[in-house]
Amino acid sequence: MGPEMKNMYEQNVWKGCYRFGWQNHLVPEAFSHPAKVSFTLAGKIYDHAIKMGWIKKGDTVLDPFGGICGFGFHALVNGINWVGVELEEKFVKLGQQNIDLWNRKFRDWPNLGTARIIRGDSRRIKEREGEFSMICSSPPFEKSLTTKAEGTYGLTEKGILPNGTKRGGSIITGDYGNSKGQLGNTSNDTFWEASKEIVQGCHELLKPSGMAIFVCKDYIKTGKRVPFSQRWASLCESVGFKIVCWHHAMLVENYGFRLTLDGQEEEIQTSRKSFFRRLAEKNGSPRIDHEDVICMRKAIS
Repeated sequence: MGPEMKNMYEQNVWKGCYRFGWQNHLVPEAFSHPAKVSFTLAGKIYDHAIKMGWIKKGDTVLDPFGGICGFGFHALVNGINWVGVELEEKFVKLGQQNIDLWNRKFRDWPNLGTARIIRGDSRRIKEREGEFSMICSSPPFEKSLTTKAEGTYGLTEKGILPNGTKRGGSIITGDYGNSKGQLGNTSNDTFWEASKEIVQGCHELLKPSGMAIFVCKDYIKTGKRVPFSQRWASLCESVGFKIVCWHHAMLVENYGFRLTLDGQEEEIQTSRKSFFRRLAEKNGSPRIDHEDVICMRKAIS
C-alpha cells in the first residue's frame, strides 16, 4: 500500500495503553501465557468501539485467536457477549478458568455480558453459526519469524518463546502451542494461506458493515524491520475489509526532561518492551515503539 492510500483513513497515536496490568483479573497460571493483550489496551479498544457506535450492549464479538480470553474481559463488563475460538487445549482450560473467575467477581453487576471459549480450528470458523457485530483479536506470528538473539518479542506479542523465558514475572515453561494446526507453528506461505482462511471466515460471519479490530506489531528479522502489521492489513483488504482508522498504541512515552546530578538534561521515558528488545535496540537494531490497532469495516458488495 502506497502513501496515498494511507492518507485515506484516520491515523493517530494512543498513549497510556500499558499502564495497568491484569493484576487479580486472571487466574495465576494464566499469567505465564506469552501473548496476553495489554489490559489497558483492550479496554481502550472496547471504549473506542462503543464510542464509535460499532458495538453496543447485547452485541456479540468474535475472537478467532481466543488464547486465555483476554479480549473477553472488557466485553463481559461492558454488557457485550464474547466468543473466542482457540485450538490449544491448555489455553482453552485457562481461558475458561478466567471466565469463571470473572463471573464470580461480577455476578452482582447489572447487564453483565457473557464470555465463551470454544476449542477449535479457526480455519474452519466460517462453519460456525451466528452473526457477529465485531471481530476483535490479535494474530500470532509464524514460528519461523521468531529471533531469539534479536529479542523479537515485546510485552504483548503472540508467538513462540523459548522455555525458561521470563514474561511479566512468570516463567514460560513450554512453547506457545503444540497442537497440530496451531497457526503460530506454521511458517512462510502456509502461515499466510491459513491466515487468509481465518480472515475470510471472519468476514463471512460479520453482519453487514460489521467491524474487525486487529492488534498487530512489526518484528525484527536478521536486523531488519518486517512490516507484519501492513501485511496483515493487506491480507484483510484482500478478502473485503476496508480500513477505517489505524492507531499507534505507544510502547514508549516521554514525560519531558530532568536535571541529573552533574547538571545534564536527562529525558524521562517509560518503555514497555522486553529486556532483549531494549538490548537489541541499544546495539543498533531498528526500533519498534508501538503496536498497531487496525480498525476495518466489512465492505458492502
